[in-house]
Amino acid sequence: MSLKNLNTPVVILVVFAFLIGIIKHLILFYLPVIYTGLGFSALEIGLIMGLSLLAYILFSTPIGILCDRYSIRGIFAGAVILWIIFFSGMSITNSAGLAIILIFFFRIANLTGGLALTNILLKIEHKFKNRLIGTYNFLMMLGVVIGMLSGGYLLNTLGVKSTFLAVGVGLIPLLALSFILPKTKRSREKLKSYKQDIFSRKFVILALVLFLFSLHFGAENVSYALFLKTNLHLNFEHIGMYMATAVFFAAFVSLLAGFKTNKENTIKLFTLGLLLSGFGHILMVQNNVYLSLLFRIIHEIGDALYGVTFIVLVKDIFHLGRVGGNYGAFTALLASGAITGSIIFSVIGGAYGYQWPLIISGGTTLIGATVLLLGRKTLESDGISPRMRITTSK
Repeated sequence: MSLKNLNTPVVILVVFAFLIGIIKHLILFYLPVIYTGLGFSALEIGLIMGLSLLAYILFSTPIGILCDRYSIRGIFAGAVILWIIFFSGMSITNSAGLAIILIFFFRIANLTGGLALTNILLKIEHKFKNRLIGTYNFLMMLGVVIGMLSGGYLLNTLGVKSTFLAVGVGLIPLLALSFILPKTKRSREKLKSYKQDIFSRKFVILALVLFLFSLHFGAENVSYALFLKTNLHLNFEHIGMYMATAVFFAAFVSLLAGFKTNKENTIKLFTLGLLLSGFGHILMVQNNVYLSLLFRIIHEIGDALYGVTFIVLVKDIFHLGRVGGNYGAFTALLASGAITGSIIFSVIGGAYGYQWPLIISGGTTLIGATVLLLGRKTLESDGISPRMRITTSK
């Protein structure tokens, strides 16, 4: 996507993608270590991280439908308010009970902010849509890199409480900036139309693939940072450098994938992404930090391919007027796998070592790739749904 294809709404969207990458990942992967430092047990950490993801199951589809029907600007502003509450609240709490409530707010904010921007991405008119999707993911992943590095540095220098407070205060201006986001057309799709999509063959196949894949998100929630701290003996700042390095390389793969993905190769690249993600997750559990990092980079490249090709697939298969609700339903399924993984793998990691959740969940990702290959003909035979004309709502 050349500079001549950029316009103000597109620039604003990708800048916000960069910002949300920073916000969501300043402390996300450090949370298990933070909770361990607060004296929480392995099971408490698993429950906090896992149950907080219930927000995704409960609210993903409703928020997605709201993004189809109402102002996405206001929806994103609501996410910013919840982020401010989370970071400010975490700066003063030592209670596991309050932490569960606050992390629940954090998950809702991440969900709402992410769905709002993704819906703008899916709905915005652009000549080179797949390239825009790749650019969007590229800048979001660069934001993840900056967030991880900044989070590790701030936690090491300011401490946990001061970091949370500084971020909470720093987010206040973003509340007003939410209202410069691009406007989107609104639809008035009937709920039964969403139901028909969810029970279609293509949705069921993709749902099974995503659930198997998402188990590794649960493993990462509760074991990834602890593996780096306990097995590789890294401090906060070094954990951030390790994670950010892998995501940095993967970001450029996202950009490339946006230029290369088309209707003929989307499923192939999606499958390749799952294979790289799974094998990389299994093989990253090396005691040598550099060898571990190499396989982590491979894993993140796989996740980057997934991130671009899945959005392209959703764009090409489902009606644009219902894409918010459909994407929200997929997000709920991803959360189901992450919750399952968080609870199961917290126990496995605490009992047998933090490498085992990463190995096992890498295996389930490979099973997901197999399911995708087996269901490929069904996905392709269903074809592409006709693009729906959206009713404009002022």
